[in-house]
Amino acid sequence: RPHLATLHDHFAALPGPFEIQSIALAAGRSAVLVSAPDDAAPIALVLDRDVLAWSKPRPVAGILPPAQHLSIAPRPDGGVALFAWVAKLHLVAARMWADDGNPFGDFELLAPEACDWLSAGYGPGVGWIVACASAGGTVAQRMREDGVVAWPREGASVGARGSAGPATIAFDAPATFVLVQRVAAVGGDRVMVFRYDADGEPLWPAPATLGAAIAPSARSAGRLEARAVREGVVRVELPKGASGKPAARAAEIDATGAVRFLSK
Repeated sequence: RPHLATLHDHFAALPGPFEIQSIALAAGRSAVLVSAPDDAAPIALVLDRDVLAWSKPRPVAGILPPAQHLSIAPRPDGGVALFAWVAKLHLVAARMWADDGNPFGDFELLAPEACDWLSAGYGPGVGWIVACASAGGTVAQRMREDGVVAWPREGASVGARGSAGPATIAFDAPATFVLVQRVAAVGGDRVMVFRYDADGEPLWPAPATLGAAIAPSARSAGRLEARAVREGVVRVELPKGASGKPAARAAEIDATGAVRFLSK
């Protein structure tokens, strides 16, 4: 709220609604990425409580336009990593800033055939997992904290093998992460949870299925919220409930894939 004037000046006459991403940084700071529809005119803000620490009014300047499906994640030094799908080059690029806003570097991560949704997650000591979902499936890349990609350029196949919605990535332990997706199914989408090690190898013989019946038309409306609540346990929000469990508003999935539904 204290920065509405800055946003008003930046977007001027551009129409909303605006897309907002917010992540927690070190030392109580946070980063916010705001963009107009279709990733137009993005601006990145780093906030120290109510004080604007620094901003990037043109965070994708110099990247071959259009830079699409922007996603942000923390850096280990308190800075910010921004990921984008560079459509004309068919690659996923990363741009990073240090905690004081100075440029840290630009990187090329992944060259998938398509990318309809881009997601990123950060794990201390592991680096970043970046995933592209499309009608052909989901592929991911891991970039270590030193900026070196850990997997092949074409990435690793993760998540649903066919058409699925945007992925949500959450590290549930120091070297493992889960990927949550809506997957098309008869009668409505299902929420599926996959778990991998730092090499992208699956840790479960089959994904955990939450059975959330979400209308197929809602798949592109937004990604599901998921976060680690304690080591080995991830909470997935289910605002519309789950099949057979209309009172459920969330589910916790442990390291074995066992699911526990929660009413609040």
